[in-house]
Amino acid sequence: MPNKTVMLIEDNEADAFLVRMFLTKLDPEITLIHFSDGQQGGDYLKTNPLPEQTILLIDLNIPGNSGWDILYER
Repeated sequence: MPNKTVMLIEDNEADAFLVRMFLTKLDPEITLIHFSDGQQGGDYLKTNPLPEQTILLIDLNIPGNSGWDILYER
């Protein structure tokens, strides 16, 4: 069974809502892991192994650790 997990790191609640709404319509079985802070999202990635083929959607200009910082640390 394919993995249906998407991790979203996005501080804008309106954008996060649109992503959540789109993913729910696309497939209600998708699990969304959402962080609104770059530091929290980066820390989560460091300490929690994600399932293979997890999709990461990262705001590159997020406060705290930027999206670029998170990608370089990964």
